[in-house]
Amino acid sequence: MRSHIARLVGALGLGILGVLALRRSLLIVEVTGHSMEPAHRSGARLLALRGAQPRRGDVILIRHPDAASRPRGASDYLVKRMAALPGDPVPRAVVPTVGTGVVPPGSCVVLGDNPDSADSRTWGFVRRSTVVGRVLCELRGHGPEASSYR
Repeated sequence: MRSHIARLVGALGLGILGVLALRRSLLIVEVTGHSMEPAHRSGARLLALRGAQPRRGDVILIRHPDAASRPRGASDYLVKRMAALPGDPVPRAVVPTVGTGVVPPGSCVVLGDNPDSADSRTWGFVRRSTVVGRVLCELRGHGPEASSYR
């Protein structure tokens, strides 16, 4: 009997540790504004994986350039699409801002899906270290169901 209880307590402990690890790895953010339309409208809730290495074309979270000075309650994150990684050719959309060539080491190019978005077309290259994670899916409704992002 005692060994069954010990195994149960051990399994519960591992389960709790797993939940805590997931909680630290996953982020839920709400889209505000129109920069990612039509893919994600303002008010959409997105599930993201912290630390995931994004590929070109992935929707990502980056730290807001002014996160430290933003009002309390304002999001520290921006939702953008990874357009180019270090070594990739500079996308045509940002050539007027950064010139031609390749994306330098430690940098990336991020774009909103809406051409009126504030992104690398405005800021130029973004430090790769500002990438927080990759969006996994958009959460639908109020339940646990989610539709796949892709």
